[in-house]
Amino acid sequence: MGGFATGQEAMKVANPKDTFRKMYDKWVTPQLLKRGAYNVPLPFEDESEPTAASKEKEKVQKKQKKEKRKSKKDKSAA
Repeated sequence: MGGFATGQEAMKVANPKDTFRKMYDKWVTPQLLKRGAYNVPLPFEDESEPTAASKEKEKVQKKQKKEKRKSKKDKSAA
């Protein structure tokens, strides 16, 4: 039966590491940040080869910082 009690088939993920990274970023990272742990890598991740999800996360963080600086600049100009 495939090991599922409901009789469902297992879903195959195209890029399991990237999918796991996205899940980790969504559920685990916020809890780690609350406890003061920053930039905790996954055990299977090598620092030299970032995943697509971590690259996307970096882009979002850079965009947020840029917007924050722009809003500060606008406030100081007023």
